[in-house]
Amino acid sequence: VCFSVADEEFVDFVDRISREADWSTKQNFDVRVDGAVVMNRTLPPFKSLDTLPYYDYELPDHWLLDRELVPMSREILKERLATWPLRLPTFYYMTSRGCPHNCAYCNNCRYQALWGPTPIRLQGIERSIAELEHHVHKLGFVEFVALADDDFFFRPRNQIAEFAAEYRRRIGLPFGVAFSAKTWRREKLEPLLDAGLTVVQMGVQSGSQRVLDQVYQRNVAVTKTREVVAELTAYTRKLHLSLDFIIDVPWETREDCHRTFRYILDLPFGDPGTRLFGTSIVLSQLISNVPAAILLAPLAEDLDVGAHAGAEGGVELVERDLGLEDLDLVGQRRRRRDEPDLAGEGPLRVSVERHAHRLPGADLGDVDLVEVDLDHQRAEVGDREQHRAGVERGDPGGDRLAQ
Repeated sequence: VCFSVADEEFVDFVDRISREADWSTKQNFDVRVDGAVVMNRTLPPFKSLDTLPYYDYELPDHWLLDRELVPMSREILKERLATWPLRLPTFYYMTSRGCPHNCAYCNNCRYQALWGPTPIRLQGIERSIAELEHHVHKLGFVEFVALADDDFFFRPRNQIAEFAAEYRRRIGLPFGVAFSAKTWRREKLEPLLDAGLTVVQMGVQSGSQRVLDQVYQRNVAVTKTREVVAELTAYTRKLHLSLDFIIDVPWETREDCHRTFRYILDLPFGDPGTRLFGTSIVLSQLISNVPAAILLAPLAEDLDVGAHAGAEGGVELVERDLGLEDLDLVGQRRRRRDEPDLAGEGPLRVSVERHAHRLPGADLGDVDLVEVDLDHQRAEVGDREQHRAGVERGDPGGDRLAQ
């Protein structure tokens, strides 16, 4: 088992096997010899990422294990690379190794345990651009580049500006980056927007400061991530914003779950027509494992379900309408016209829509509860009551919704 970095050491390991030399003492590897485990020493990480060869995409020598071995082809690779975040053929690439955080749930904490505090290793800008340029040209089908650095904004401003200028000139494809609330700077974001940045990802992980501090050991304040998200809403006409949360953790209390749920519901969405990747908050299979009682009270409060069909009581109505034995919750706000219909992707239990003109194209057949604000006039439409919903007739969007 290789328990540390293997970029250089694995080559030597394979070379020893091919030469029938002793591989049992290979550093960075634990091995079993004659039934006994041999634990070898850990090498410090190599320093220069620029010395690594390019990623290997020589397809004739590659195979895909899909129940059986299948020869890799350009068509199969294109299909397999059509993945998160935009379901386009995406080329993933890392321009650095390491992270400024030491979170308990991440592989980086293991590396720090092995090596101690280690500087983040940055690949040179020219090397990164040259390799991206090579692969994008060679593959020919890449439509999006995902820079998978743990924190791209760890780089200084001058390097980010240099990267943005060269990327725009030589690559020119839409791309995405991840950063943390601690490294966020407007001055780092704006040059990348001009270069084609369309997706940004930031970890929030929990709305509970106790969980962040004591469980995840993530040294970021909840208030700080709120501030950054609020600043990012100014850019959501250009950006998809993806926020990461970890839920259903055994060490969470009922109150911790409430705080995370509240954080999500209170996210500051932008103006109508803006693009916020997190505006469709899907808490499907993961949240189905959370005890239903934890979600009832905040859900009833935030959806204002008391006005829905003469509710007998908010919590009871939510429980009846949602069918909490198999809860799938979608909080959908300011949905874009060109987004795929979420209802067609599985059970759509709740939709919250603040602008009625965005609803006509939606399939409401699986929607149990809809809350609509029409210029301060509210209409609540349930699938049992759609024909007698009180919708303001003076609004053309309201007419279409009623139909």
